[in-house]
Amino acid sequence: MIRIEDSIAYQIYIAARHLRRQFLAMGRKHDIDLHQEQWFILNKLRRGPGQSQIELTDFFGDRPTMTRALQSLEKRKLLYRISDPEDARIKKVFLTKKGERLHDDFAAITAKARTELFTGISEKEMQTFHLVIDKLKRALGDQGG
Repeated sequence: MIRIEDSIAYQIYIAARHLRRQFLAMGRKHDIDLHQEQWFILNKLRRGPGQSQIELTDFFGDRPTMTRALQSLEKRKLLYRISDPEDARIKKVFLTKKGERLHDDFAAITAKARTELFTGISEKEMQTFHLVIDKLKRALGDQGG
């Protein structure tokens, strides 16, 4: 019988928990109030403005979390939603200038933290890690981000 400490699921859980804590601490240190899900949305919209709520939900795979995150970001005036001119039921999502600035500022902070975090991990090890994670996600049926 496998010990919980040796379980891949447990190792992923612990790593994700530590990454979340580090992310929140990094935000607090720089007076940036963002949860990871909100950061992922800002990042996705900065790289591809005008995505629909449905596209974002499909990518991230969690409708309730996505809805709450979008509402929170909109309330803080970091993004806005407009109806698609061809189908008013579809809402397109865009960053405001304030949202773009926050993204750009925090992107620089997270890039530095990523460099420090991955010091000592080779490019080949990172490629292998991504390969294994992608295979695991496919095996679990996850097609999202």
